Amino acid sequence: MFDPTIDREDAVELFQQLLVLGTSQRILRLLGQAKMGKSHLITRILPKIIEHHPAYCAIIDLRSKSVAIDSIMKTICEQIGPNYFPNYHQAFEHWSEKSNSPVTISGIGMIFSRLTVRYSQSGDESNLLIQNLRNSFIKDLEALNDRILVLIFDAVDEADEKLRTWLLQDLLISLSKLPHVRIVLAGRELPAVNGAYQRYCRNHDLKPIEKTDFYIQYCIKQNYTIPHEVVIAFAKVAKFAPGAFVEQIEILING
Repeated sequence: MFDPTIDREDAVELFQQLLVLGTSQRILRLLGQAKMGKSHLITRILPKIIEHHPAYCAIIDLRSKSVAIDSIMKTICEQIGPNYFPNYHQAFEHWSEKSNSPVTISGIGMIFSRLTVRYSQSGDESNLLIQNLRNSFIKDLEALNDRILVLIFDAVDEADEKLRTWLLQDLLISLSKLPHVRIVLAGRELPAVNGAYQRYCRNHDLKPIEKTDFYIQYCIKQNYTIPHEVVIAFAKVAKFAPGAFVEQIEILING
């Protein structure tokens, strides 16, 4: 049973449709201002839906300043399982041999710390390295086709511009060609859809919920014994933003 939402069943349904084999809609773009419930959907609802499907999943939060092109691929490998990425590992070993720095799967984190420095210091060489890693990464994802593979990118609008451009104009073009891969992009604003994968996209706007019955029903499902007039007052204070309402109600409940 999924956690209750405040009138976000339409977003949940769209995500469930995304997990259907053979669907033409492979990319879901969730747009909404702060406190509209994007993070709740991504961290608490969508993973539980995936648990009921034979699917791989990785969630990448792009709001961290430490996120870089290389670390996106590293994070996906770690969350899905390093053993599923033999070509990617081989690309690391090849780089390791050239740099005289032997490496194993367990040393990936250390490699990336060096790789980031190398990437910032050398232009053509580091770009070639990133390209080789990406090609190996895509090759492994292409082979990982025994089930649906879901990649969720949160806070896309907060990513560094160079990183965001690489994600939307490079990586997603390659991923959109893989029929078993599904993408969720979330942010307050998202750039225009690239024509290369436009036919696979579905936009969904998360807007304020002004009908107070939804807030009352949410509290009932959570077994919160709060007078209805108090619930309504909290919804108004939150300006009918579900995320802000939930934060305030949980503070009230937890003291």
